[in-house]
Amino acid sequence: MRWRCAADADTPLIDSLTQLRVNENDFETLRVLGRGGFGEVRLVRCKLNGQVYAMKALRKHKMRTEREVRQPSAKHAWPLHRRGR
Repeated sequence: MRWRCAADADTPLIDSLTQLRVNENDFETLRVLGRGGFGEVRLVRCKLNGQVYAMKALRKHKMRTEREVRQPSAKHAWPLHRRGR
């Protein structure tokens, strides 16, 4: 079998693997357990087997934006302080 790159999205193998991935639509939200700065934790039930799980749903865009604010670029170096002096 020849390996194919992800650009060959029209292949049946890629399509079937994409359908097998677990995603948010495979779960039924029962309630929100908590909210944080980057997302929320939900109590969910799997539609396939009925098991109950906690699912953490993150807003990746917000995480990236916050990380850029916390870690300035190399052009804007911040002074570092040494311990023990």
